Amino acid sequence: MAVVMRVVAQPRQAYALVARFAFDNPIAFFYLFRCLTWLLAVALVYFKAAPEGNRHYQPGLLMYAALQLSLGLLYTTVLRPRMERGAEDANPAKLQWDLLVAGIADMFGSLAILFWSGGVGTPFFHYVVTSLMVPSFLLSNRWGHVLTLCFAAAYAGVAALAGEVFTWSLGMGDPGYRSQINRDVASLVFIGAAVLYLGRLFRSLQVERRRTKQALDETQMLFALTQDLVRGGTEMQALLTRLAQIMRATGIFGQWALLFRGANGRLEPASATVGIEEINVGLAEDALHQGHTLTGPGWNGGPLQAAVPLKVGDETLGVMVAGGKDNQVTGDKLVLLAEAVGGQIAIGIQNAALALQKADLAAQEERSRIAREIHDGVAQSIYMLSLHLETCAELASQGRQDLPKRLEQLVGLSKQALLEVRHYVFDLKPYMAGEQSADAMVASQVNEFAKVSGIAVSFAVEGEPQRLPIAAATCLYRVTQEALANVFRHAKASRVEVALAFLPGQVRLTVADNGKGFDVDYVVRGHGLENMRYRTQEAGGAFTITSEPGTGTQVRATIAS
Repeated sequence: MAVVMRVVAQPRQAYALVARFAFDNPIAFFYLFRCLTWLLAVALVYFKAAPEGNRHYQPGLLMYAALQLSLGLLYTTVLRPRMERGAEDANPAKLQWDLLVAGIADMFGSLAILFWSGGVGTPFFHYVVTSLMVPSFLLSNRWGHVLTLCFAAAYAGVAALAGEVFTWSLGMGDPGYRSQINRDVASLVFIGAAVLYLGRLFRSLQVERRRTKQALDETQMLFALTQDLVRGGTEMQALLTRLAQIMRATGIFGQWALLFRGANGRLEPASATVGIEEINVGLAEDALHQGHTLTGPGWNGGPLQAAVPLKVGDETLGVMVAGGKDNQVTGDKLVLLAEAVGGQIAIGIQNAALALQKADLAAQEERSRIAREIHDGVAQSIYMLSLHLETCAELASQGRQDLPKRLEQLVGLSKQALLEVRHYVFDLKPYMAGEQSADAMVASQVNEFAKVSGIAVSFAVEGEPQRLPIAAATCLYRVTQEALANVFRHAKASRVEVALAFLPGQVRLTVADNGKGFDVDYVVRGHGLENMRYRTQEAGGAFTITSEPGTGTQVRATIAS
């Protein structure tokens, strides 16, 4: 069955290959088709199917025709594609003069073969009339019809002249000449009209194919642009560099630049541009002052360019200048495309600026929060520590017996102050992408707690550790920090167990101690519980507390990974 399928599939593959070759290089396909007519002429001569008067000068005429075909195939399939390699896509509507001249020369060579093979009745009839295919395919309707009529007249005249010169063939005075020449000319006109129609259809198809490719390239460019702008970021220079890379990769615009006001008040191009030497800065200045898109030639009369003010609301951020390539993006199409790109870039630049402002505000808010916590937390602890030390100094001078007990209390107070200071140090070292994994962050917090508190702590990781989003990893770190701080301040525990479990689609943090516990129903606020709950829910997770007096406490935070 498989063998049968391969046999059936091979003709289909061959047909698809021939169809693709004919579409990609129709002129070479016509020359290959003429090779079949040459083989037909060889058969007619070899089997003596043509009149004896039409078989003179053989095999010289066959060799001449073979040389003629070889030159045509060599030029259309080898030399011309190499000369066009690396050049811009040719305009399908533009006449290809080199192929037209080669085709007409081929027609004259074929008429010469017609003459020396005796005219009417020649075994080269199909070879001669198919020489009309290449010029007819390339020309428009009017000139194609003119060429067909001229070739038909030339065919009739050459055939008649050959008949007169070679008396053994049909001449103009022969009664069979008229009917035979009428059949030949009718076949010739039919072939010319058919190829002329195919040429017109092919050019229309090529134009639509070219338009579709341009539309696809533009869509891909807009998609890549939108995707990059949505990805965002706060580094403006990096954003501009990525935009320039997209413009170079797509090749839609021959020139492209973003211009912003410099220190001197004039527009200056950003460092990332395409074709900067052809950018018309004056056109951009005029567009900025008038507040709408303007078009004009590039620098020193270069390709048409469009200057689009980058507006968001009533604010103008700068100007984008985009220029089309020769014979490609021009006129109204250039304006529409440039305005679409400029609108997206304006929104992207504003989003980057807003993201930077948001980051600054978040940093300011975090600094204010840490300052408040230091004032209300560690500052108060140090103040209390200093008061206790003064009291201890007085007790020492009085020789009081309760001094060791007070000093023991001061050790606990100093450890609490040290733990809070270390927490603030960690607060000032935020989680950065690629810096630490979530399990490493939690482990560092556990190690710090064990050093300061003196409480036995175990840390276990379940499952395969994986990279988490910044928000998720930061949430786990903060919940661990707050839970351990509560253990140190309130639980009076001798042991703490911390576990981080990486589950399918989620990660779970558990902090359990063997301390005194509390009644969850009555302790609603305090102990940092609400803070931990808020952080977990903000990250899209679930937060639970399990505790009873005398049984210890378990804190659990589960968030999506």
